Amino acid sequence: MKRFQIAALVVCFWLALLPAAYSQAVSSSISGTVKDPAGAVVVGAPVQLINNISKEARHASTNKNGSFKFLSVLQGTYTLRIVQPGFQTYVQNDVV
Repeated sequence: MKRFQIAALVVCFWLALLPAAYSQAVSSSISGTVKDPAGAVVVGAPVQLINNISKEARHASTNKNGSFKFLSVLQGTYTLRIVQPGFQTYVQNDVV
């Protein structure tokens, strides 16, 4: 009888932890600011985030502050690419 009570207590303990395990974040965000060589922000620059394994690409543009943000980015390794006419293409590989 004592073993059954201990086993039931252990099962209840693990079941109580189950919702917490499901609520763990498996995504994040990636953000940054695009500036020209003189330090001025670049407005409207197209930013591309590419998953290195699935090759899925997400797109954003910089805002009036030169900032961009990708929300709900799944775990993985990415390539960040910014191509703005009149500027050299920027590529950051292996963004984790």
